[in-house]
Amino acid sequence: EGFALAAAVLAMPVVGAIVTGGFYAASQEGQITKSTDAANMALYIAETGLNNTIGAVNARTMQNYAEPSTNVITTSTAVSYGGRTVGTYSSTIYRLGQAVYLVRSQGTVTLAGPYNGATRTLAQLIKLKKADFDNNTAFQVYGDLTVAGTSDVNGADAYPGTWSGCSTKSGTAAVTANPTSDVHTGGSGSINGTVSRQAMDSATFNVFGDMGYDEVAAMANYTYPSGLLINPGPVWSLGVCTTSNWQNWGEPILVTNPCYTWYPIMHATGDLHISSSGSGQGILLVDGNLDITGGFTFYGVVVVRGELRSTGTGGHINGTVWAYGGGDLGSTSLAAGSSLVQYSSCAIDRAVIGTSKLARGYPVANRSWFDVTNVQNGY
Repeated sequence: EGFALAAAVLAMPVVGAIVTGGFYAASQEGQITKSTDAANMALYIAETGLNNTIGAVNARTMQNYAEPSTNVITTSTAVSYGGRTVGTYSSTIYRLGQAVYLVRSQGTVTLAGPYNGATRTLAQLIKLKKADFDNNTAFQVYGDLTVAGTSDVNGADAYPGTWSGCSTKSGTAAVTANPTSDVHTGGSGSINGTVSRQAMDSATFNVFGDMGYDEVAAMANYTYPSGLLINPGPVWSLGVCTTSNWQNWGEPILVTNPCYTWYPIMHATGDLHISSSGSGQGILLVDGNLDITGGFTFYGVVVVRGELRSTGTGGHINGTVWAYGGGDLGSTSLAAGSSLVQYSSCAIDRAVIGTSKLARGYPVANRSWFDVTNVQNGY
C-alpha cells in the first residue's frame, strides 16, 4: 500500500525536469534562431554594400588609386527593408594590382533588441575590365587610304588646352595599314607622322581589349538605322543635359556646358551620313560606310566596318579612326577637302572612361563573395 503515492511523488520531479528541459531546449533553439536571423540580416546588409560599392565606383576613380592602397568608400550607409532601416554598411576598396581590386563590406544590424550590432563582413575580388581602342595610331585602315585637298592625318599626340589631367606620349603613328595597302596623299593633303605597316585581320577591327565590337554595340546609348542623315551636337534644357535626345553627342570643349561630361556610345546599323558644323564626343560604331561633311568635330573613337569618306569641309576627328573597309584590301577610305584626323590618347581615354559602360569593375570569374567576418582587418 502507498506505492502509487510514492511513485507519483517520484514521477513529478522527473516530469518537471523533462518539461523544464523542454522549455530550456526550446528557449535555446529560439535564441539560436534569432541569432542566426540577425547574422543573416547582417550578411544581406553587407552584400548590399558590396553590390552598391561595385556599381557606384567608376573606373576613372579606381584607376587613380595608388598601387597598393586602401580606400574607404562609404561609412555607416543606411539600408532599409520593408519601410524601415534595418542596418548600415561600411565599404572599402583595396587596390591589389594593376587591374585587380578587393572590395570589402561590413554590414551591421541596427534594429532594437539583444542582437543590435550583429555584424558580418564580406569581400569580393574584382577586375577592371576595359575596352581598349588605343592603338597609338590616328588612322588605322585595312585597305587603301587617300588624303587629298588640304586634309591632314596627324600622328602626334595632342589634346585641347581646356582639358585637365591629360598627358601625351611619343612613338605614335599617323597611319597603320596592311603591308600592301596604298596610302598616299594628293593635292595639298598631308600625313604627318609614321605610316606603320602590319598584317591585319578581322579581329584587328573587332576586338577592343577585353570587349568585342558586338558587345560594345549592344551597350549603345543611341542606335541609328541604315542610311540616316544626322546633325549631332549637344542638347540641353534648363541646365540639364538631354541625354534622351538621339542627336545629343555631348560637348567636348565648353566646360560649363551641361553635356560636357556626356560621353555616349552611338551605333549605326548600316551607312551613316553626318552633316553638321557642330561637335560631339564618345564612341561611334558604324556597321556600313561613314560619310562626314560640314566640318563636324568629334573627340573620341570612330570604328567603321565599311569605308570612311570625309569630304568638303569634312570631319575633324580627334582621337582615333578605324576603317575596316569590309575586309576588302581594295577598299578606299578618303580624307578630302579640309578634313582632319588627329591622334589624341586623352580623347580616347576620356571617351572610354567617361562612358562608364566600357570601363568598370567586374567580379572575377567563378569567384563570388566570401565571408571574412573572422579575418583580421589588416589582411
